[in-house]
Amino acid sequence: MNTERYRLALAESLLRTVTSDAQAASIAGDLLEDRHRGQRRFATDLCTTFLGLSLQALAGTPLRHAAWLGLTACLWALAYLAVRLGFAWSGWLALSGHTGDCLAAGGVRGVLLAAALALAGLITGTVTARLARHRRQTLTAVLPLAAVFLAAAPALALADLLSGALSWHCLLTYLLLAPLCYVLPLLLGSMLGSAATRSSPLVTP
Repeated sequence: MNTERYRLALAESLLRTVTSDAQAASIAGDLLEDRHRGQRRFATDLCTTFLGLSLQALAGTPLRHAAWLGLTACLWALAYLAVRLGFAWSGWLALSGHTGDCLAAGGVRGVLLAAALALAGLITGTVTARLARHRRQTLTAVLPLAAVFLAAAPALALADLLSGALSWHCLLTYLLLAPLCYVLPLLLGSMLGSAATRSSPLVTP
């Protein structure tokens, strides 16, 4: 069925960013082996497997991961600055303004700011995947930055809670901002860059 083919392609594309092509194909095939597996069970098993492989990849070579963290953080900052300057030049979004307040308030300004954050993540993930070159390193290279983004959200929420400044809309901003505007675009950009790397004749397999 087309649904199974799409699920297999999605699983292979995701797993290929943290492991070899052969292992990704094998694991994806195992996940789809049971034809009675529901979509929710498949998604849960895929996410669990992906998380386990990601943690395994992060467990070794801490110095290399620290170097990737520094590089990707610089790339993200430059990409975000470039996008914000582009938005400011077009008159869509001024450079001033607090990120959390804008997104919590919503409106056009909040949407544009969320788009700027997402574009910065997409650019960073794509460029990092091209720099990583070896396909099994593409997502491993951005995982440290993704982990920092995810850890920053509850840390900021806790700081606001301790200071008595935490409100429900700020809490929603913290809970939604990190995964939707920071982490997911970063991972998606890494997958796109990985696909482009696979098709490039200049990349060492």
